[in-house]
Amino acid sequence: MMIAGFANYRSWIDWVPIVSLLAMPLLFRQVPVISLAMVGAFVGFVAISLTMPLGSNAEQLGANVALGVLGGAVFGAFLGAAVARWQPRTTPRDGSVTVVGYAAGLGLMGALVGGFAPSVLARQPPDLDVAVILLVAVGGGLGWSTGAVIGWWSARSALPPGRTQRWVLGVAAASIASMGAAIVASIQQRSFGPSIDGMSRWDRQHLALTAALYCLDTTIAVLTLVAVAVRGSGPPATSQIPAAQLRTQN
Repeated sequence: MMIAGFANYRSWIDWVPIVSLLAMPLLFRQVPVISLAMVGAFVGFVAISLTMPLGSNAEQLGANVALGVLGGAVFGAFLGAAVARWQPRTTPRDGSVTVVGYAAGLGLMGALVGGFAPSVLARQPPDLDVAVILLVAVGGGLGWSTGAVIGWWSARSALPPGRTQRWVLGVAAASIASMGAAIVASIQQRSFGPSIDGMSRWDRQHLALTAALYCLDTTIAVLTLVAVAVRGSGPPATSQIPAAQLRTQN
């Protein structure tokens, strides 16, 4: 029944923004460990969503999600490490990988801290409510912004992205925009599903703020990718350009 529900027309439309985020692994294709870890996390999330091996009661920010996402990410990372060892790179990575890598990494860390900190401090099982969703937006936005600044500074003299990487950055930006729009629309429509079956007065009062924060986070992420695609990380220093590339240019 769950697979049949997943396959109907409306369900596929709902999954389009999530599936479109597969552009992110392409962005990190120069780093197989990160790229395949992302693919593994996505595959694990889909597999867990369809099977729920630990029962539906473990769905809310709990064991099912951890088993699927983290398990898939670890497996993908090991596979990526094997690929990198079998086929090592001979050219330097462009600056977009560094900028987006720092932004995505610290953004994810901030979102996790925002999502799990309340339950850890209160010493209670993690649960999903409007307060957690709001804190995820705050932590994720601060983490992404901090990572983008650090990454931009670190990659200030790196090679700019090539034509293919610029297209991938554009697709990734559109993917994040569509995903963010879907999240904002869900918050505004209060369509949280069974994870949040009731809202308090405080929840209702903070829905507009929560939607605004996700809209802001989406805008920051999209602008980061567009800025990296358009400007790269500045012109590379001559000393950092591989000799083979210099011979080609000459």
